[in-house]
Amino acid sequence: HRGDNVIATFFGGAAAHPGTSQIGETQFQRQLYQSMIGALLLIKANIEAWRSQNSMGMLLWMLNDVWASGSWGTLEYRGRYKPLHYQLGRSTYSDQLATCNTAAACYVTNDSPVVFAGSLSVRLPNVQTGATGLLTNTSSLQLGAGPFVTAWFCGTGHASDTLQHTSDLRHCRPWTAVPTWKQVGCTVGGANCVAIVQVSSSAGGLRSDNVLPFQPPYKMRLSPNATVTATVGRRTALRDAVEILLTASAPALYVVLTTKVEGRFSDNAMLVEGPRTVTFVGWDKISDAQLALLRSSLRVEHLSQQLSQVYK
Repeated sequence: HRGDNVIATFFGGAAAHPGTSQIGETQFQRQLYQSMIGALLLIKANIEAWRSQNSMGMLLWMLNDVWASGSWGTLEYRGRYKPLHYQLGRSTYSDQLATCNTAAACYVTNDSPVVFAGSLSVRLPNVQTGATGLLTNTSSLQLGAGPFVTAWFCGTGHASDTLQHTSDLRHCRPWTAVPTWKQVGCTVGGANCVAIVQVSSSAGGLRSDNVLPFQPPYKMRLSPNATVTATVGRRTALRDAVEILLTASAPALYVVLTTKVEGRFSDNAMLVEGPRTVTFVGWDKISDAQLALLRSSLRVEHLSQQLSQVYK
């Protein structure tokens, strides 16, 4: 399945043509990365828009691949997760979801059949400098049993700004109007910032972790010198998982880990702002040979690397 239109939308026209016509290992890796991140952003936006309404249901096209190629499947042909699959679990298809639009109009919804109690926060990090500021934070989030129990609020306000009707959202202050926007150094269009909307349960578990860029990737301004290092640790006691420590010299967006070993990472296609540990879980117990293969084949990519390409 050609991804030219998706790549052009999120990475610019030159990335699609002549970008997708270029050949070679590096070029192919770049095309796959851009296609998969583009699919993540497109499907994520669609589902979050649908979930703001009382949709009767959604059919995802498509879950798994049956051939070894780039496509719309969220699982590759041997079962490994693609970036979109991680996004679906991290926020898009979670029972509790919170998200916002460019006008700072936000909603939080509970599609679980039980009452939800927890907390909600909206944070504004500068992905170029690492500065960050808190916009909204409430520890008293209460949502009745779902499905589609939804509360609307302004991402630039406080917990008391919860709105009763979606028509009231025109009263939200723009993202650029709050002092935090200037304090963390966001540009007028937000090319160097993202909003992070998180929902946690009262027990402390993170239920929704949603990164919201203000601009498509090709318009973003990221740290050009960001370097992400992945250090593979030891196997767990059950020998079916390995911890991997990620460190970044500067904020890195949409960090994608891949390996030849069959299995999945605990998270992927993520924002790395500081030291962060993820776990690689093998489909079977990880042998000495597989551990060695994990170390030798582990590849780390992130958005800044894929925006500095020259298409000739």
